[in-house]
Amino acid sequence: MSFFKKLLNLFTKFYIPTCIKNHTFFLKKIKDGSLIIDLGMNKGEFSKTICNFKKNLFITGVELNTDLMSGLNKFNNFYIKNLVIAGHSGKIKFYEVEHSTRKEYFGKIYTIILDEKWKIKKEFETKCISLNEFISESMKVAKIDKVDLIKLDIEGAEINALNSLDEDTLNKIKQITLEFHGFMFASQTQQVTKLTKKLKEYFYIFDFSLSEPLRDCLFINKSYLNFFEYLLYTFLTSKFFKALVNKRTGIFRVFLHLYRNYQNS
Repeated sequence: MSFFKKLLNLFTKFYIPTCIKNHTFFLKKIKDGSLIIDLGMNKGEFSKTICNFKKNLFITGVELNTDLMSGLNKFNNFYIKNLVIAGHSGKIKFYEVEHSTRKEYFGKIYTIILDEKWKIKKEFETKCISLNEFISESMKVAKIDKVDLIKLDIEGAEINALNSLDEDTLNKIKQITLEFHGFMFASQTQQVTKLTKKLKEYFYIFDFSLSEPLRDCLFINKSYLNFFEYLLYTFLTSKFFKALVNKRTGIFRVFLHLYRNYQNS
């Protein structure tokens, strides 16, 4: 096998991202026996799918809807809490909302966010925990001192949650795959910009979204990259590459479809 073929095989093995339930990340960078945190578990499809590819994973997560999470308690390697992830621990107001003009598109949403285009149908008060505290608790329960992957899909609460992370915790997270909700809540647009600017100190940030911006976003911690990865991700997040992509938007969208390796999505 030629050198270039070996190089291509190595690149394909480690640097083609996987997409599970519209969340893109590098599966090959996750080790057997590692800690995965799934926030906004729903029925647990994401966690159950990733467990098919890696051995002895320890899954921690949250899901507020008890009907959805009821089937997950049978898994010995799952640690699940029935509460809301937020920027603080204690109690928080939680809303059932409906979009004023696009209710058929969005459906019924449960969120902590109030936005002018959303009508409140019901209001609750529920328990919440800061993301920083939940990560600390997860590492203690799993007896693992690093987090290989966090999946965040918590209907707009991700901004406050990520802002709760201290420097020590940020340095222990290898990847974060998340959905920002600026496409739903216009009031969050500037907050997302401010947050991503702050997190660029620790992470390379990739937007794999095929529709609304930052709907499928990946954060890769710079501290866990080898030299080749550092060069590759520096190039892919450079102004030069972004300008190249912007000039060929249609071609790039086709490339994204081919580049993302869909698993059970």
